[in-house]
Amino acid sequence: MDDLGQQPFQILQILIRNIDRSLTQPEIVCHFRKYGRVSSCVVVKDEKTGQSKGFGFAEMPNFDEAMKAIEELNGLQLGSSKLRVKKAATSTVAKKEKREPREERREARERRRDSRER
Repeated sequence: MDDLGQQPFQILQILIRNIDRSLTQPEIVCHFRKYGRVSSCVVVKDEKTGQSKGFGFAEMPNFDEAMKAIEELNGLQLGSSKLRVKKAATSTVAKKEKREPREERREARERRRDSRER
């Protein structure tokens, strides 16, 4: 937050799961636009079949609008499925969180091995 108590400009990436496979990207964008500007939206598709994999991502440049969209669209029945919508983890953060415990376990194994060799 800045000195005025406002959230700094930040594009918020949103994970959209459980998308009915018959829904199109423009239909998803239409729902998000009810809450503010959408800078991008992608429904992930299978490379071989071109069919939706049932999840995607949206980006909204206004934090408050993005949070409102997440709040209102999570659990919304669209087609035959209820959407599951939340903030997406950034790839660098997710990779770091996954890597640290593994590195810690490796270091612990090496310490145990070293102590046995003494």
